[in-house]
Amino acid sequence: MAKTLTKDRVLIGVSSMSGDWDTCSDPQSSRPVTKRRRAANTKREAVGGQLDFDDLTLTRFWDDARDAAIVSQWESNPDFYNGTVVSLTSLGTDGVAMGAAKTYTGIVQSCQRTGSDANSGDEGKLQIVVSVYDGA
Repeated sequence: MAKTLTKDRVLIGVSSMSGDWDTCSDPQSSRPVTKRRRAANTKREAVGGQLDFDDLTLTRFWDDARDAAIVSQWESNPDFYNGTVVSLTSLGTDGVAMGAAKTYTGIVQSCQRTGSDANSGDEGKLQIVVSVYDGA
């Protein structure tokens, strides 16, 4: 029987920022394909380029003691977060990892607290976007 993976069974880790993460956009990958033929009387060939990954957007509930320092560090030295590794580990119903984590290495492109709203009781969140340059 195949195991069904639900969205709440993925452990999200960010190497450069401690703490638990709530959401991560699905890692999408693609590559360019060039079709060509060498001569008019030959079949076409397809040549694939390098794999490219979309940016990952991650969020978690804002913790002022922890996250204010991260945003301050980001604003003063964004290169500190170059080489950040995002790991996604599938968990079974017992909470045990199902295989190795998939990892995506990149540069933090943005780091911010979600907007304020005087009429909302919603929790604030920290949101980061990681521009991936190497994926699992």
